[in-house]
Amino acid sequence: MDMKSARRWTIGMTAAPLGFTVALIPFTFLFNEVGRTSWLADAVFNWFFLLFFGAVVTVPIMIGGLITASLLPRFSRGASAAAIFVLLVSCGFAALLIYVGYADALTEPTFADDTRWTPKLSLPSAALFALPLLLLLAGNARAIRLLRRSYGM
Repeated sequence: MDMKSARRWTIGMTAAPLGFTVALIPFTFLFNEVGRTSWLADAVFNWFFLLFFGAVVTVPIMIGGLITASLLPRFSRGASAAAIFVLLVSCGFAALLIYVGYADALTEPTFADDTRWTPKLSLPSAALFALPLLLLLAGNARAIRLLRRSYGM
């Protein structure tokens, strides 16, 4: 049972950024029509922007996670090690995005005429911005623990 659970968690955690991006699309259009006046809208716009342009990193993570999860039944130890590596890369990217969100909230603009592609995050919006990324880190930790326990690593 643990092997199937480890495989499901690996697939789910590597596909989570895509699902989150797709789920954000209606909210982005809604907040764009209402106006960007709240910290919630700021967090949503920053999520969508970073996940959209972060696809350069998240798409290879998804592909690697799906390939390694499909290989788990046949090549248990090697595929498990590769899946753990993919999940660790996903953790590193999520941690980097959390850092970027808080760095944006805690720093002042360096130029007087700061032209930004996304709204500046306040501390509440940075906390909201970090929440799904922290959940991704927790889910990845669970998937890694299941992989290590199931495949004897």
